[in-house]
Amino acid sequence: MEEFSNYIQDHIAVAVDETIRLGTVDFRLVSNVPGFAALQYFSKVARLPNHGKRTVFELWCVSLKESSLDRQYIQAHIDQTYRGKSFTDGYYATDHFGSPVYLVTCGHRYFVFGEQLERVVWPYFVKYFLMLHTLNGEALQLKGAACKIGSAGTLILGRGGTGKTVFLTQLCLHGAKFITNSHAVITKGQVIGVASSIRIRPGHWFSDLTAKVENTPALKSGEIIIDPYDVFDIRVKDQEPVEIKNLCIIDFQKPGCHIIKELSEQDAYNYAEQFSLAINVYRLEEDLLDLYKNDPWKFSQAYNKMKIQLREIVARSRCYYISSDVLEKTYRDEIIALLSS
Repeated sequence: MEEFSNYIQDHIAVAVDETIRLGTVDFRLVSNVPGFAALQYFSKVARLPNHGKRTVFELWCVSLKESSLDRQYIQAHIDQTYRGKSFTDGYYATDHFGSPVYLVTCGHRYFVFGEQLERVVWPYFVKYFLMLHTLNGEALQLKGAACKIGSAGTLILGRGGTGKTVFLTQLCLHGAKFITNSHAVITKGQVIGVASSIRIRPGHWFSDLTAKVENTPALKSGEIIIDPYDVFDIRVKDQEPVEIKNLCIIDFQKPGCHIIKELSEQDAYNYAEQFSLAINVYRLEEDLLDLYKNDPWKFSQAYNKMKIQLREIVARSRCYYISSDVLEKTYRDEIIALLSS
């Protein structure tokens, strides 16, 4: 595949070449599209000019309209994996669809060809790279937000639309330290965040944020993107791993609500396995099986390791169900006191 890689590099004009930091791993993002839209999904603190730096993964997003590449040559090299085939059908990941995309993998270098390729960078490749990275170590990838109150780290979980981001941002605007909004990498009971932007649906519940900074439209209609490093006081040392003490499942119901209940270890685990364990939430099971060349024993071993790690996280945490209107100061103060103790 070296010949293919050399052909692409020799026949495109690189317009973007940056190193992107995903918590504990870097990847190189290259594109022939000026101002490539996928960059807005990463905080400015996570982006650096590449300058030829070797990274664990490379992602080349190539617009065919902006190049004179031979499509037939590219199509002859498309990955014959589940993801390679689904991309050509216009299915990217979870609820993300679009025009056909061609995926060609050359070792640690991943090429995707098509248009509007930002639609595969954040929804798929960020998740996939984090899965590959954590598989090779003792870390676990979760979908979840996290903050630090005092010395205690808190994981914030919940299905889409239940108020996780409102909960996180309100706590961080009133004393908590921001760790991550959507991706948590956990090693030996400690969490480190991925410096991604925050996607929000504008409303009075986010007026504190939108009034502070400029914002840009997100992939989904009605959403905007904000860099957390523009709105929260986050210093370099705040990016160090934080010990997890609490796990909160957020489920906002209506204005004025305020319910806090302790969860059993089993109840918290069952929820987290389906709504936070990355392989399930992002539908990466096919990718994992392809990675192990359809070997069910290796697949089972890797998946079982993820579940053991998740159970250890839950077992070490105080687990809560919280349905609260955190815009109310009294409720918010009670939650901050609970999670800091």
